[in-house]
Amino acid sequence: MLTKKSRGFKRSGFLVLSILLLTFVLSPVSAFAQETEYNEVTVNSYIAYLASYDAETAVEQGVDEAYAEQSVTDAKINLEKFKQLSEQEQEKFVYVINNPTIIENVLSGETNTEIPELTFNEESKVVPSQESGIGLRANYYTREIEHYQSVDLYGVDIIAYQIFGTYKYDLESVLEASSVRAIVVKNLNPLCTTYVTSTDKYLTGDTFVAKATYYLGYGPVKGLSVQISTVYAEVRGDKSGKKFGLIYSS
Repeated sequence: MLTKKSRGFKRSGFLVLSILLLTFVLSPVSAFAQETEYNEVTVNSYIAYLASYDAETAVEQGVDEAYAEQSVTDAKINLEKFKQLSEQEQEKFVYVINNPTIIENVLSGETNTEIPELTFNEESKVVPSQESGIGLRANYYTREIEHYQSVDLYGVDIIAYQIFGTYKYDLESVLEASSVRAIVVKNLNPLCTTYVTSTDKYLTGDTFVAKATYYLGYGPVKGLSVQISTVYAEVRGDKSGKKFGLIYSS
């Protein structure tokens, strides 16, 4: 039989254990927050980051595994471009890297008056494909559409997103929303983590719609970052092809 003293000891022991466990769970995050507060990127550290950038780093920062090796190649290209910038341009570049809200504002469509060279570029990366088939109606076609945008400063990409959508159609209308895929093509900001959080596809009238959302956070490791924004991607198409594409944050 437990005495009052032993029962009290067990309760006290449980309380101490709970506090220790809570401290263990929270301390890495607190230490991370303190570390990143002073872990400012410099010109030299950014050069070292690009030089040592590998597929593992790419995936940790949210890049799609299928694009990790390409992101490594892009990092080497960006390294040479960055080295060719003037000293003032390099300082502006790392200023942007150290202030992720600037990137978030550019993603939301704002123009940075201090650094007008910082842009959000749209680029078509995939030629829509078509193939005939038999199914929903006598004959149908399959088409893939996509939308790609990247944040760029002095010709050096910092971050890039892309969304793909596939649908079936015939000569009269869109028949089926087949698939959607959203990816992070590249992330060359050591202080940012971004990754896909959701995707959706549907038909509205005679239009196919593919949508996705991305997490954008401050902190170099997935799971140990503070969210600063949600990035949205959308692409639409009909029987004639791509109608609309947009990637933005809010």
